[in-house]
Amino acid sequence: MMPVTSHAGGIADPFVRPSMPEGSNQRSAAAEDKPAETLQPSKIAYRADIDGLRALAVVPVVLFHAGVEIFLGGFVGVDVFFVISGFLITTGLLQDSSITRFYERRLRRILPALTAMMVTSAIAAFFILLPGDLLAFGKSMGSALLFGSNVYFWRQSGYFATITETWPLLHTWSLGVEEQFYIFFPLCILVLGRWRRRILPVAIVSMMAVSFWAAQFLVGNMKGVMAFYLMPSRAWELLTGSLLATGLIPGVRHRMVGAVAAAAGVAMIVFSVLTYSAATPFPGVSAIPPVLGSALIIWAGQKGEHSLSPILGSAPLRFIGLISYSLYLWHWPILAFVRYVHIDPITPALATLAVVASVAAAYLSWRYVERPFRHVSSRSKIWGWSAVAGAVMALLSLALILSGGFPQRFSPSIVALNADQDDSWRCGPSSFVPLGSYYACGIDLPSRDPRKADIILWGDSHAQMYVPALKRALHGRSAVLVNAYGCAPTVRGGQDADCARIQNENFRLIAKLPAKIVILAQNWPQYRKEAGASAGGAKSANRRFLPAARRFAETVDALRAAGKTVYAVTAIPNPEYELPSVVSRDLAFRGRPRHPIGVSTAAFDEDFANVLNTENTLSQDGKLSLIDVRKFICRQDSCQFIQGGNSVFADHGHVTIAFADAMGPTFDTALRPARVTR
Repeated sequence: MMPVTSHAGGIADPFVRPSMPEGSNQRSAAAEDKPAETLQPSKIAYRADIDGLRALAVVPVVLFHAGVEIFLGGFVGVDVFFVISGFLITTGLLQDSSITRFYERRLRRILPALTAMMVTSAIAAFFILLPGDLLAFGKSMGSALLFGSNVYFWRQSGYFATITETWPLLHTWSLGVEEQFYIFFPLCILVLGRWRRRILPVAIVSMMAVSFWAAQFLVGNMKGVMAFYLMPSRAWELLTGSLLATGLIPGVRHRMVGAVAAAAGVAMIVFSVLTYSAATPFPGVSAIPPVLGSALIIWAGQKGEHSLSPILGSAPLRFIGLISYSLYLWHWPILAFVRYVHIDPITPALATLAVVASVAAAYLSWRYVERPFRHVSSRSKIWGWSAVAGAVMALLSLALILSGGFPQRFSPSIVALNADQDDSWRCGPSSFVPLGSYYACGIDLPSRDPRKADIILWGDSHAQMYVPALKRALHGRSAVLVNAYGCAPTVRGGQDADCARIQNENFRLIAKLPAKIVILAQNWPQYRKEAGASAGGAKSANRRFLPAARRFAETVDALRAAGKTVYAVTAIPNPEYELPSVVSRDLAFRGRPRHPIGVSTAAFDEDFANVLNTENTLSQDGKLSLIDVRKFICRQDSCQFIQGGNSVFADHGHVTIAFADAMGPTFDTALRPARVTR
């Protein structure tokens, strides 16, 4: 799985290898140019152990993405590469602080292989991807060209969402982080001028502290996806490498100390790779082992070789390190296209073939694209080729976007179904309003003050998806959405510690707000895994959803005790897989749906018995009023996930904007008696 955020291994493999092996007869392309037009590379001594470190980073990343279970923490390869990049670019800038030459070296190093991968992927995407996915590909291509793919993918989805496995350019998020770092950090060095060697270490440590605090704060407040993708919360990792380059930390003087440091560094990286998973809060504190481990390996070899240097610089590791940038660029699109067409989880045999193909593509890219261009030192050629590459990618991106993904390639029914994916309502940043130490979402709330809201909509992401329906029922009133993704509304406890902390605090804030109406909504199927255990430890069907149902009843009682009138959106069945994407691909590649597009009403009633009983009991006791949206999906004997050729759901469980809007009259009818209540 890819950031399947939670984490792709970013790699903007830093700085060109500056020196050729002794005795090399290879000529630089600059030899035929005039001296005034040539670009002189900074003289960074080649270190084979850093190529070995690159290998230690990229291999776990590739195997993690290929689905090898033992490498569930392979995403930490991105952190290793960030440290390497920070060290090498800072070393180069301190030797040659010319900003122009710095960017010329970056273009020469990054752009050729990136262009080859993106153009090839665009051609493959045209023949493989459905219109909605091809349109998204075009947008991601444009964002990568503008150094903003990390922001684009952050806004699209969580890194560990299953659907991200089929996004061919998702891995370019790490290039976005590094490219943004390349913009601000060289300017910092330029501003410091001749004082940089004395002030730079202090500035770096200060920036590291702020960046690390930001990462940990976001992770601790359920914003790990934001922390994962965005440069400010990742900068401390690159700055760790930068700090090593300043010389503030004295180099190792004894071979034994270097060997111990390098061994400890390797152990930290391996520990992270083998013990981390999608459940690990990341980045932040959890990123310290791979970052510190990478720094120890680099530090150990700064003053010369140690007893582990021959291993880290061995021919196999060095070769993988040399092709690591191309391997990173090519492995993910190959895996993504294979998964897109195969639809179901790929087999180990398919994954192995994809990895072999990735290594072959990486070698060809390194041999015939990277190597020739890294030795181009003519400024006119660098800028000329860069302009051409940028223009080609920009035109391809625009063509895919303006064409709407070339929908004429598929039947209208497939196009319509595919267009429903990811079409659920989300609160935009412009609607965020402060609430305690966190934020909420204002709904028709001009004052941006939650205390002025008449209605509170509280829950997890399923509360958010009902906003279009609620807006239809406001009639001049205002509302505020208080939600935490993946966390049910609860007055105490919760399915995990982070959810409990955040939603318990939300309850305390909601209890103090003047609004008297509170609407609860949550993704009930998500909490099925909380089923109680029997005395023997086995899961019991009749206890399914029981902990979540009890927590829900306690929350209703607590809200009533706080003087609130409580409404609840009824539980609904959902596909629990990315329905519009999967079924549209089923139809396109297999000719028929191969995944369930509905469930019988009887099966739903049996599965959700504890939830339905709790809802009905609370309603009959007058403790809450139900907003019955289940009737839109379950009619007579079946609950259908596709209606009128369109998907009810935008993904695995969130209804589309159009479907939510159609629920507006039901919300209006339910809330009508409370229109004058506040």
